[in-house]
Amino acid sequence: MNSRVLSLALASMVPGVIRGMHLDFFSARRVTQTQFMMPMAVRSQKKRSMSDLAGDMKVSMPTVTGIIERLVRLGYVRRVQDAGDRRRISVEATAQGDQFIRDFQKAAAHRWSPVLETLDEAECRTLHKILLKLQAH
Repeated sequence: MNSRVLSLALASMVPGVIRGMHLDFFSARRVTQTQFMMPMAVRSQKKRSMSDLAGDMKVSMPTVTGIIERLVRLGYVRRVQDAGDRRRISVEATAQGDQFIRDFQKAAAHRWSPVLETLDEAECRTLHKILLKLQAH
């Protein structure tokens, strides 16, 4: 099996799993999937500049500003002024934002469980090894 066939299989399966989570998780927290990606990006490096977030998410600065403003109001992130350059604004996750991400990870694990139960022990070990390798890429 080549990587193209595998990538198409993943591309067709993952949206269905995520779609089910959207109704249960994101809607209950009044957050879109796009808005959710910001705390994930912020948390990956503790503190991120607005311009770095815009570049990583491939969106404009006004878009990032709007998303961050909404997340600040929800209590998931906070803006921090750079001590060396007051014009530079960074964003960091709050304790509530960290909990939001942990809650998402639990919900995702719950959603994936029925899918993964079709695998035997050896297949689970192999998949885990593959996922760790992909995560490092």
